Amino acid sequence: MCRELGLPHSGRRKQVLVQALYDYQRSNGGIPPHLVSRFSGRSSHARFSQTQHAVRAQAAHHGHANASTHGYIPPYSSSQNYNASSMNFPPATHSHTSAAYTPPGQPRHQPLLSSDPVASLMRSQRPFANASPATASEGLHARTGDRVPFPGSGKGSAQKHADFVTDVGNGPFAHCLCRGNAGTSCRKGLNATLTCTTCHTLSHAGCYPADYSTQNFVCSLCRMKRLDPFFPVAEVLWDCRLELSHYSVELNTQNLRKWRADGKEVIVRCMQVDLQPLYQSWPKTMNIIINGRVEETVAAPSWEHKRRDMPIPITHYLKNSRNRVEFSWTNYDEPQMFHLGVFLCDSKSPETLANQVWQSGQVKEAEAEKRVLAIINNRTGNAAKSDDSDDDDVMCLEVTRRIKLLCPVTFMRIEVPCRGRACMHLQCYDLSGYLLVTRNTKAFNTRWKCPECHLYVRPDELVIDGFVQKILSGTEEEASVVELQPDASYRVVTEDELKEESKRAEKQRQLASGGQAGASSPEGDVKASQDGPAKKAFEVVEMCKTLPTESFIAERF
Repeated sequence: MCRELGLPHSGRRKQVLVQALYDYQRSNGGIPPHLVSRFSGRSSHARFSQTQHAVRAQAAHHGHANASTHGYIPPYSSSQNYNASSMNFPPATHSHTSAAYTPPGQPRHQPLLSSDPVASLMRSQRPFANASPATASEGLHARTGDRVPFPGSGKGSAQKHADFVTDVGNGPFAHCLCRGNAGTSCRKGLNATLTCTTCHTLSHAGCYPADYSTQNFVCSLCRMKRLDPFFPVAEVLWDCRLELSHYSVELNTQNLRKWRADGKEVIVRCMQVDLQPLYQSWPKTMNIIINGRVEETVAAPSWEHKRRDMPIPITHYLKNSRNRVEFSWTNYDEPQMFHLGVFLCDSKSPETLANQVWQSGQVKEAEAEKRVLAIINNRTGNAAKSDDSDDDDVMCLEVTRRIKLLCPVTFMRIEVPCRGRACMHLQCYDLSGYLLVTRNTKAFNTRWKCPECHLYVRPDELVIDGFVQKILSGTEEEASVVELQPDASYRVVTEDELKEESKRAEKQRQLASGGQAGASSPEGDVKASQDGPAKKAFEVVEMCKTLPTESFIAERF
């Protein structure tokens, strides 16, 4: 067609040719009818290929004040030869006519690329009349930076080629899950404003579940960035709320070699929006297709065991050019809301994180001693609850005045004592050992748990206890346990004391389990303890036979 119109076409890319057709349509009033009819008679595959490249864009993105008054949709705003000012067409006088401008006196031909490209190409074939392929095309063929339209919105998104940075929408709610489309929220009518305490962006309350915490609100994207401290997010390549069953995005990885040299990784993460803790959570199934090949598959969980969900790195699947990444997924029988993202992440070692904690998380000795006195004297009866904890009843109160100088994680003497900022126990653990063991833990969602109280403690929540540091520096290497006094002074518990306590504890366990503990009992008690368990068991069995109902047994025992 470009050849017959006299347009330069040899060696030019398809998007440049499409733009040339638009320029011709603008200057000459449309494409001649015989060329339009010839193009319309092509195969359905060619028509669908054309529609997938005719990406609909919001007019406001191209300088129009009101998108609803313009029917013209500019093509390929990312083209090198594109000039947005040259494509400002006058508004159409009728919603059913083309927005292409026709000078007076010239015939108005049917435009090849009208304001609704899919409708103009599919008009001649009736089977596609009710299929609404425009929405499907946008959802299945979102190119680099495209925002897949949400069902019922009727809006596409403008392209933006800027090293994976996507166009997140317009307006104050551009970073919300709905990308500013409040009408597509999961709870229509609830348009209260939520402000993220991390990125300070606005979100609709209706776009989050009803039981979502509105106090100290953190948006879903910021929570997903914080998911793995060993791989902090350097750049968000693409993200969306999963609604369609298939998504496709084109990634330009021209700097892939530099990324690999710098230790960066391209990682796919997914979180369940209506789940408060920071959990990596995949849908029921997920297929990641890169350049036409299924590279990663998340199978449906089986009833025998719990599935371990982890982020998926895809750097080794990418090539040093443009890559087409597709996501195909299925939801659970009880639908859940998921947020999927592709991130360019830095890589941090346990040593790097330890240095960060050492620089920013030290608690001075005087402040740490006040905390110890408050715990010893039972002045702090509040529950310690982490931001990532899913248990509202988590209590972590100290019941002993002893501190072990051996790390509960590595079982070696503590070098740098650390604990969680929200933890309410005296016991500390070694900083390097905690980070190293956490890094090697295979169960991703069980990482970052305090070994004492099981609260989630990430590096930004770790502090170095100056009071325990003083104890470590003031005791011998052989000392393993110290006991605190009411005035926060301490004494070293000797090995003999520990052995005696161990023997007493063993005897108590034997008594509790009904074993032989006659060495320290009177003679009459020895006989009762020897005959007791078997005789009591026989009496219980006989009594159960005579009871009328099982409910009475449950109430009695």
